[in-house]
Amino acid sequence: MDRFADRLVARGPTLSADGETHTGSVHIVSAADLVDANRFASDEPYAQAGLYSSMTVTPWQNELGGSMWDHPAPSPEVASTLVLARWSHHSFDPASDETHWQSLTHGASLEGWIFGGLLLTADQRGSVGLVFATDFDVADTARRVASLPVAETATSITCQRWCRGGRRDA
Repeated sequence: MDRFADRLVARGPTLSADGETHTGSVHIVSAADLVDANRFASDEPYAQAGLYSSMTVTPWQNELGGSMWDHPAPSPEVASTLVLARWSHHSFDPASDETHWQSLTHGASLEGWIFGGLLLTADQRGSVGLVFATDFDVADTARRVASLPVAETATSITCQRWCRGGRRDA
């Protein structure tokens, strides 16, 4: 993964509730376009080794800025959580509509959030969900998400244990 280090926003495995079993993997990468993102996904070492039964590549708009490495890692006993919310297509202009993310997360304290952003349509003119990670356990994160406006908008929301991946620097 070192060859992708300068492009990574976040990475790491999703885990079973007890944290013992690797259930998947998340990679958020800065890419020039969807073709570049798909190339990254197919070149990722676990994908090359055939370890994934499926992959999903979705355009993403980084709403919190920076990367997971900009936030200090919690102590080892703290379980982080990945949140994935999906909804039917919402049209917006990402160049001028800065309130879309804010309307979905209104009132949320972003303390403890590691990364976050909107999942975009292929043409990047609408959103189909959001993804973010927190340094709170799954139950605490689920309670926090339930109080956000995104809970009223989403057709599905999953909160899953997640672990920050390895180094960013080569």
